Amino acid sequence: MTLEKPVVMGLWLVGGLGSFSVSAQSLPNLPTSLTSVPRADSVISYFPAQAAQDYPQGQPSDTVKATICQYIFRSASECLMAFQAPVLSDAYHGPAVYRFIWLRSFHQPVLLTLERTESGGKLLTQLLNKHPNMGVPTLPNPDEPGIPSEARQRRLKLAQKMAHDKRWQAELAFAKAPAVAHSEPTVLVGPAQMQQFSSLLDQADFWQTPSCGATFGTDGAAWLLEARLGTRYHVTYRQSPAQKTQFRQYCEFLLNLSPARRERRY
Repeated sequence: MTLEKPVVMGLWLVGGLGSFSVSAQSLPNLPTSLTSVPRADSVISYFPAQAAQDYPQGQPSDTVKATICQYIFRSASECLMAFQAPVLSDAYHGPAVYRFIWLRSFHQPVLLTLERTESGGKLLTQLLNKHPNMGVPTLPNPDEPGIPSEARQRRLKLAQKMAHDKRWQAELAFAKAPAVAHSEPTVLVGPAQMQQFSSLLDQADFWQTPSCGATFGTDGAAWLLEARLGTRYHVTYRQSPAQKTQFRQYCEFLLNLSPARRERRY
């Protein structure tokens, strides 16, 4: 966890109901611009609660999978809050919006937001310098009850040494500091590219894809794609999807258009 190469340690434990819709009765009062959409005020409000229960057909819904999905969606929500991103799962009724959240275990979180415009679309790329809940490094406690005096002395010496270690102090300060987002230049997307992306989603039956494809693993990356078209909303999460899968292909379509295309993929 160095300042020069920030990483997200200890993030991954593992890695449908179809699309979700808002009530048509609320449409007249919904914002039509992303800039007027309210931000989440808690880490659980970015995604519908039922998304964590939306498993592939034939995959039993059990407590473990629910815990996995809830954890991933909570982690993604924490990052979206740090990005100051608007909420897409409700309170919006404007042009089509697609959002790719890329949470990698050992590299910066990435957020790509593609918004349809009259001339095609615009793609915003944002990166966080670290995960908002990055673990803070600690040293062995010299005052731990029951430890031998020799062990206590070793721990005291280590604490004294690290108190003057500039690299350690930099890592500690970085871990304790709030996550900071920065934006890359916005990319204009042509009508043909917008149509191509929309066709990729349709060919893959994105709107019918189960939201939570929970798989086991100790690291890797969570790939999440949200889409909001009018009152229709859907989110799909997969853990380090294989290169030939349709899900990865349409996520990488956005990546390849963005300044984040050179980021490490896994």
